[in-house]
Amino acid sequence: MALVVAALCAVMPAIAHPHIFIDAKLVVIFSDAGAVSQLRHIWTFDEAFSAWAVQGLDTNGDGDVSPEEPASAGRRQYQGFE
Repeated sequence: MALVVAALCAVMPAIAHPHIFIDAKLVVIFSDAGAVSQLRHIWTFDEAFSAWAVQGLDTNGDGDVSPEEPASAGRRQYQGFE
């Protein structure tokens, strides 16, 4: 019995993969003729993934990621999406 209790109380590392929660939205744009002219995909990522995704992008250290900062710095974060 003591062995069972000890086994149940043993601290084990979490064996899991990270999850990304995404709110996905599709906007359909129609032309004046009524045909589908555009499909716009809008993805909103969860706060934890968003915080990870912008790590290292603030190259000037001002606390804000601006369009002027190098886009290539973020390419390594998104290689898995390609």
